Amino acid sequence: MRLCTFEVATHLGRHQRVGEFRDGRIMDLNFASAWYLAQQGESEPQQLADALVPASIPAFLRAGLRAMHSAE
Repeated sequence: MRLCTFEVATHLGRHQRVGEFRDGRIMDLNFASAWYLAQQGESEPQQLADALVPASIPAFLRAGLRAMHSAE
């Protein structure tokens, strides 16, 4: 897994997010995890994804292997 950061523009300004770079594309790991959890029937997928696969690189690194395994 090749991790990267990317920026998104929101009405609150620019925010950096954690992504995976694969085949010339970047996938938002937090959003993808929330989508997967929603497909599995999780009642609060975004809150769980925020805990398992944080969207910021410092929080992602602090979560360590748990975040890596959840993102995979």
